[in-house]
Amino acid sequence: MNPTAARLFHRLKHLAPLAICTALFFSGAHFQKFSLLAADSKPTHYFDVNPYLQLGKSDNGSSVNVLWISKDPNKNGLLCSYKPTLSKDWKQCKQIETRSINGHPELTVFASTLTELPPGKSIDYSISKDNKVLFQSSFQSAPSAGSPLHFLVFGDCGKGSDGQAVLASRIKESNASLAVLPGDIVYPIGTMHFYKRHFFPYFNAEGNEEKGSPLMRSKIFVGCAGNHDVAEGGYLDARDLSTTPDSMSYFVLWDQPLNGPIAQAGNNTPNVVGTKGQIDDFLRAAGARYPRMANFSFNYGDAHFLVLDANRYMDWDDPGLRRWVEDNLKQAKTPWKFVVFHQPGFNSDMAHREEQRMRKLAEIFERTGVDICFSGHSHSYQRSMPLHFSPSTVSPNDHDARLGFVMGRFKLDKTFDGTLKTKPDGVIYIISGSGGAPLTPGHMEEDQSLWLPFTKKFACREYSFTSCKINGRKLSIEQIADDGSVLDRFVVSKD
Repeated sequence: MNPTAARLFHRLKHLAPLAICTALFFSGAHFQKFSLLAADSKPTHYFDVNPYLQLGKSDNGSSVNVLWISKDPNKNGLLCSYKPTLSKDWKQCKQIETRSINGHPELTVFASTLTELPPGKSIDYSISKDNKVLFQSSFQSAPSAGSPLHFLVFGDCGKGSDGQAVLASRIKESNASLAVLPGDIVYPIGTMHFYKRHFFPYFNAEGNEEKGSPLMRSKIFVGCAGNHDVAEGGYLDARDLSTTPDSMSYFVLWDQPLNGPIAQAGNNTPNVVGTKGQIDDFLRAAGARYPRMANFSFNYGDAHFLVLDANRYMDWDDPGLRRWVEDNLKQAKTPWKFVVFHQPGFNSDMAHREEQRMRKLAEIFERTGVDICFSGHSHSYQRSMPLHFSPSTVSPNDHDARLGFVMGRFKLDKTFDGTLKTKPDGVIYIISGSGGAPLTPGHMEEDQSLWLPFTKKFACREYSFTSCKINGRKLSIEQIADDGSVLDRFVVSKD
């Protein structure tokens, strides 16, 4: 569906079906088809899920993992090769690892690591079997320190919606090399079934499908675990394998650094339930990724990213966890520091504004030089004023505490405008959760009297993503809607 028709559809969806159809007909609505880049080869029936790019275990961008899924578990004759685009010499990956998918014994995940990548270069890679090339594409490796970096942020995205499809086509036009997803990757729950229905067809399409774009073959996707991914998602709970045996797929389908503080299931982890066989199948599929991959960090060019689990089972009053967060951010020597977690601490959305647990880490973010925290959860775009927050020593009442209230004092930088005054006093909190799930009611954008005092910008009438460009000591951010319009624009500088 083209962007104009998509936006018209969203605004007319309350009308009778005949009226909607009439409006779409006269707007010229149609599904747009996408073709592969010329450098790509056409995927074959061998792939159940086409190859896609992940950080892997590297926390500095020096290597990248390529994953794919097939019904053929045989590795004989299977090769993953890569080279800088301008080079003639292909290098073979040392090995191809395989793992099962809980609840889907017919499927196998394959993973191979592309090592010693030169920084900031176009890299070609291919998958072949029995000397026949099955797939070929390219991506941009992580930039070196001091080089420009362009990355995207969008969360709450795997709903399987028309808006998600239009947004994916808009993202395809971006030359960003990295996409960061701050949680609720898949709806209604994080199962392999819904990854195949609501995520991969939109962000990892073959290129000739009506509803998707081939993004994940050329952009490295980074995932953060949201509540729909590893906890409660509406009427379902991802941790209950007796209800959804193929659940908790975040720990099976993603390959990300394993440098987090929690290696064993227990406190501060999404503990699974089910039969012994179901739990064993999941643990075998997840391996060392569960539960450690829920919290991790990595450097990418001039930026340090800390990814945190903000689900309600986490206790961010835990001294050990707080020490790990502070040490991680203090030790980061990059010019820019970002923190990513799903449930925002500072949020004007009526639906989620009481979930304030992550405010408990605000003082750590401030004293360790964090520039921006990215979240999702609210299906909107929100930007806070630069702020300082000090939690109160007075505890909320039991009811408010259960909801997640964190009382405290604010100091807001109301002079920062991102245009003339670009050096903020405090941390900026961005919610980028309008990636595909039903949007927050539009009156929240229109009626500023509903915004909490720290909110500077609120947009929820269009699906959108956050585009971030680092160039030395300058960070330029735009919130781009599905039709290409810019909903917000500002600059952060170090000088």
